[in-house]
Amino acid sequence: MIGSHGFRARPARHPDSKFVAPVVDSRGCGDADFAGFITGLLHGWEPVACARFGTAAAGLVTGGRGSDDGKVDIDHTLQFMRRAQILPLTE
Repeated sequence: MIGSHGFRARPARHPDSKFVAPVVDSRGCGDADFAGFITGLLHGWEPVACARFGTAAAGLVTGGRGSDDGKVDIDHTLQFMRRAQILPLTE
């Protein structure tokens, strides 16, 4: 499910989370989220890893002005995932 709380994949063994990122402009975040998810699928990742990667890609896009300003690659997104503060999702 995608919405105001981000992309949610909920197997019981994996808690959902969100990455803390500065918000300059949210245009393109949904596209980045889905693109990140699809990227993960194409790499053979588990659905939860795909969802987390999509959420991280969307978080990086929020730091730029418009959807093109926050363009990133896989390595940059993985680095962001390792260093970003993670918060649990709330209902």
